[in-house]
Amino acid sequence: MHKHSKGFSEETKFMFFIFSIIIIMLTIMFGSMNKTNYYKIADAHASIEIVNSCDLTLEELQNRNGKLIIEKVIGEVDNFITGAGHVVDNPNYYISYAGMEGISNGNIICSYMIYNPDNNFEDDIIYRFDYIIDARTVEFED
Repeated sequence: MHKHSKGFSEETKFMFFIFSIIIIMLTIMFGSMNKTNYYKIADAHASIEIVNSCDLTLEELQNRNGKLIIEKVIGEVDNFITGAGHVVDNPNYYISYAGMEGISNGNIICSYMIYNPDNNFEDDIIYRFDYIIDARTVEFED
C-alpha cells in the first residue's frame, strides 16, 4: 500500500453501493449469472440512465418503458425538524428529508431516486438514497 493512498471518498463508496444495488436488481430480474443471462444484463445496462434533476422531464419519466432511470438531486435542508428542503438548481422545487437522521439546516444532500422500470408512473420510486455531502449549518436569528 502506498503512503499517499487515501482510499475512496465517501461519495465514491456511495456510488459503488448504488451500482452494486443496480447489479443485484438486474441479476434478480434476469436470473443467475450464466452465459446467456450475462448478455441480457449487458444489454439491459444500456437502458440505465443517471439524470440530474434539472435535466429530467416528466415526459421522460412517463415514457421510460423499461428503462431504469436514476435521478440525482442536490438539495439543501431548510427545516431539519420538518425535513423540508429545496433543490439547489431550482429553489422553487421542494424536496423532503423527513425521517433522515443527523441533518441540520443548511446541509447539502445528494439524493438518488431509482424509478421503477416496470411502469411509467412518475412517482414510483423503488429506492431512494440520501447522502450528506456538505454538513454546513445555518443558524436562525431570533
